[in-house]
Amino acid sequence: MVSNIGGMAEMVRDEIDGLHVQPGDPAALARAMRRAMAEAGLWQRLVHGIAAPPSLADCAGRHLALFDSLKLAEAA
Repeated sequence: MVSNIGGMAEMVRDEIDGLHVQPGDPAALARAMRRAMAEAGLWQRLVHGIAAPPSLADCAGRHLALFDSLKLAEAA
C-alpha cells in the first residue's frame, strides 16, 4: 500500500501490483488494511502483477538511447 501521490504512486500500480490510498486519510488506510486482511486472493493477485525489474543491461541501454535521442534533438 502506498499513498496516491508522486514517487511511489508511479511505482505501484493500483489494483495491479499494490494498492493506493489517499494521503492524509487514516480511514482510507484502515479500509485498505482491512481489505488486505479479508479479501481472499487479493495478495496472490497483486503478487502476480509485480513486473520483473529491468536488468542492468536493459537499464543502461535505455539511458544510452535517451542520451542519443537528446543529442539528435539538440543537433536539429
